[in-house]
Amino acid sequence: MIYIGIDVAKDKHDCFITNSEGEVLFNA
Repeated sequence: MIYIGIDVAKDKHDCFITNSEGEVLFNA
């Protein structure tokens, strides 16, 4: 399973994608 977290702030947006093993697939 893949988890996607998105933080939408006024000045900066963050996106974080990880899988069920805890490996980071994408971090921006």
